Amino acid sequence: MTINCRSIKDKREEFQTAVHYLKPDIVCGTESWLKGIKPGRNPTKDAIKSSEISPLEYDVYRNDRGTLGGGVFIMIEKSITSIEKTEFITEGELQWVKIKMKNNYYDLWCLSKVNLL
Repeated sequence: MTINCRSIKDKREEFQTAVHYLKPDIVCGTESWLKGIKPGRNPTKDAIKSSEISPLEYDVYRNDRGTLGGGVFIMIEKSITSIEKTEFITEGELQWVKIKMKNNYYDLWCLSKVNLL
């Protein structure tokens, strides 16, 4: 599932209902408008917790912008083995996650948000 949230914290119930109904294995979100979490760093004291937004049956990997707007996340259903790949992260809004599929091959997912102007 791919979603442009435009502030997910303001649409938390609708988002959780859609995820519960559709049951996607992977959710890629842009424009989360969350703050406080950057890959490979400790959350800030005022960070919005992923558990406030995401259903508990998902692992959440975020790259928040820290200012109004922006931010990306990838949610992986917990039955799928996943790990954040922080070594690929740049200063842009990118999120890299490596997942292990049932037949033991690995897949690398990247979600990015690019501002053209």
